[in-house]
Amino acid sequence: MRCILILICVFISATAALAQTPREYKYGTHPKQALDVYLPQCANNRGAPILVMLHGGGWKVGDKSSKNVVDGKLSHWGKRVIFVSVNTRLMPEADPLEQTRDFAKAVAFVQKNAASWGGDVNRMLLMGHSAGADVAALLSTRQDLPRAAGVRPWDGKVVLDSAALDVEEAAQTNRSGLIQEAFGNDRSFWHETSPSKYLDRSDPPMFLVCSSQRRVSCQRTEEFASQARARGISVQVLSVPLSHKGINSQLGKQRRYTREVDKWFREHIN
Repeated sequence: MRCILILICVFISATAALAQTPREYKYGTHPKQALDVYLPQCANNRGAPILVMLHGGGWKVGDKSSKNVVDGKLSHWGKRVIFVSVNTRLMPEADPLEQTRDFAKAVAFVQKNAASWGGDVNRMLLMGHSAGADVAALLSTRQDLPRAAGVRPWDGKVVLDSAALDVEEAAQTNRSGLIQEAFGNDRSFWHETSPSKYLDRSDPPMFLVCSSQRRVSCQRTEEFASQARARGISVQVLSVPLSHKGINSQLGKQRRYTREVDKWFREHIN
């Protein structure tokens, strides 16, 4: 009978991502200050690792329930990891710095409630794509922001094809107007919102993914990684032959890419 139950559990776990329904929690009073929690199924998930994800969308669009944000990651890690997908306020209601403060509140909420979900707050990684990657990077480098929200240290962050690790450089070279729209023309604000300006050896380890189809993206990522290493921060860079959108949607699906991220995960959350 026990063998039958184990086989049933394995089957359910293998298909869990298709059926998992998240529970939504509010971490603030604004409708956008919400997050979805996906719990591992058919397992004793006491002490489960936690992966906190923030979507992209140019700081003005995007949602925590988007298939590109959730599906691949949940299908691959959802059987053994608590997956949390976060919304923050967006422009024009909240600029990138306010969005980072929202994300800090969300992370603090996850840490406060992790044990009740069966999670281990000491085994937690942050992840973001595009604009969400920059928000996650800024939270990880500007130590005053997590401190103000009551966030405890976490194990590392995964930056998926970022848009503005150095806002000043991005603002001067971006032709679409996206960076100018999000960050304006105030150079002091550019500095406040540039992860590259706040790198410190106490920052958590980083795994930086860039699209080899976007030359500037990988160039800026490598520059940021070099600056981080010079300050004693553990950094790994992975260039993959996927589009900006594919960097997000194919994680958990594309075998080699996912395997590389998996390896880094194991090294940092055991």
